[in-house]
Amino acid sequence: MKNKLYITLGGKGGVGKTVIAVLLADFFNKHEIPFLAYDCDTENAGKAAAFSTAYPQAERVNIRSIADCDRLITEAAKHEITIADLPANASGDFLEWWEAVSQPDTLESLNLVVVGIGSITPEPGTFASVAQWASRLQDSMRYVVSLNHRTQQRVALPREKSFHEYFDSDTGRRFREAFTPYEIEVAGLYDGSMSRLAKSGKLPSLAAADPDIPILDRTRIKTWAGQVHNQLRGALL
Repeated sequence: MKNKLYITLGGKGGVGKTVIAVLLADFFNKHEIPFLAYDCDTENAGKAAAFSTAYPQAERVNIRSIADCDRLITEAAKHEITIADLPANASGDFLEWWEAVSQPDTLESLNLVVVGIGSITPEPGTFASVAQWASRLQDSMRYVVSLNHRTQQRVALPREKSFHEYFDSDTGRRFREAFTPYEIEVAGLYDGSMSRLAKSGKLPSLAAADPDIPILDRTRIKTWAGQVHNQLRGALL
């Protein structure tokens, strides 16, 4: 079995990259699966929305430092599972470094598979960012697409309608044909519940058991995270 490094992809901010990183950490933590975590979003450090706020064990990595990036991948090669949450403006620094080190024989020697998780929303342009990354990354990693609804909808639309750029555009079709990504759908969470989750400084499953959070919010968080966990079983196990 090869070790796996999961990294969040894309140049857009506010699309849910950290959300999917937190849900991944929550899944592994809940199932008592050991993992290493890195928070590479130094601009988000200390904020409620930061990966290291929900998972304080996450180590900090400065992706503008070649030495830090080297440390990330060499440490990931020593662990069965590693999660790295990249910042929105990572492309200029991370991609150049990755293209220099991601030779197939190098990854084989490291016994490492890298999985890029691209988070997109129904808003225009969010998939384009993931597609641009993939055009450079190509087959150096496997792909997971997180379809993040962001907010609850009174009338649920089919996901093909909500994420039409991904499902209906020529770029989306070429991406899916070339890389056969695994798809995860992240339902919208009521804004109040999401705010309480972020402020709790806990992973979702732990927040769902926190008596300081109102019971209805705990129930929403538990249901929301559970829906994603059920999909992650197919992607990760």
